[in-house]
Amino acid sequence: MSGHPEDRNSELRALFFEGAGELLQSLNEAGLDLEANPADEEVIRRVRRAVHTLKGDSAACGFHKLSELAHEVEDALFPQIGQSAGSRLADLVLVAADNFGAMLSAYQRNVEPPAADSLRAMIRGLIDAPGPSPSTASAAVDIAARFQWTEYEQLMISEAVHRGETVYNVALRVDPASLMHAAAFQLIRNVLHGCGTVIALRPEDSFATETLEIVEAALASRHTGTHRAAMPDPFGRFRFSH
Repeated sequence: MSGHPEDRNSELRALFFEGAGELLQSLNEAGLDLEANPADEEVIRRVRRAVHTLKGDSAACGFHKLSELAHEVEDALFPQIGQSAGSRLADLVLVAADNFGAMLSAYQRNVEPPAADSLRAMIRGLIDAPGPSPSTASAAVDIAARFQWTEYEQLMISEAVHRGETVYNVALRVDPASLMHAAAFQLIRNVLHGCGTVIALRPEDSFATETLEIVEAALASRHTGTHRAAMPDPFGRFRFSH
């Protein structure tokens, strides 16, 4: 026989706060590590995993302001930002841990969580700051704004870059006059899979092929030479007509 729903909710909240405390400790430790080496990719990935977990767990418990703030922090947790921002990324992680802690304390006391305006300003300062010119590891932060990949797909893109692969953001245009949209879509899929690993694809299947105009993909590849000639710029666009 199941227990009372309120009892289960209380138990889940207790587990959440216990786990969140461990995540905050991990963030503080990682922030100190980043002070010594701001561009340490392994530490940055560790921070990102912790923030991602906090975001999901807090949303599941109904703590949406905390989840939204964690989402914003997540947007700044990429190695290329660490390379350009230096110690400011470590400062961001430590300030984020403090803000998360204050919000968790407020939730435990059933009061309104504090605003985090200064932290949000730090996030915008890091993301909007001029960075290095585009390269193999560049442009991962703004993929969501241009191609609207999911967070999981963005994480997979970041992991591919870390492995030394070139990741291309590809847009392929199908001729509007084509009478074979489904065939064009299938051909595009075959070409992409032949060029590397397709991390993301829009549309995901041929369900909407009748109105298909643009196919977008995130493609990871180790190919050079003639394959690179077909896609000259990382995160660039090229067109395909059928």
